[in-house]
Amino acid sequence: MTECLTCRYWARHKDKLIGTCLQLNEYRFQHEHPTAYCHCVFGEDRPACKDRRMYYSLPEMEIENGRL
Repeated sequence: MTECLTCRYWARHKDKLIGTCLQLNEYRFQHEHPTAYCHCVFGEDRPACKDRRMYYSLPEMEIENGRL
């Protein structure tokens, strides 16, 4: 699988869905494929991060985080 998630040049950010491509110096999502300007080099077998906002409604997230 060639995508940013496993590339050695992709550095994951705090929110875990995006990171910075060290070849392109730009933001890239974890499942983007290489372009003509970058080359994917396998570096690490990282687990994919799921965006929990897609699975919960807003009030359920607030209850989970202790805000209500």
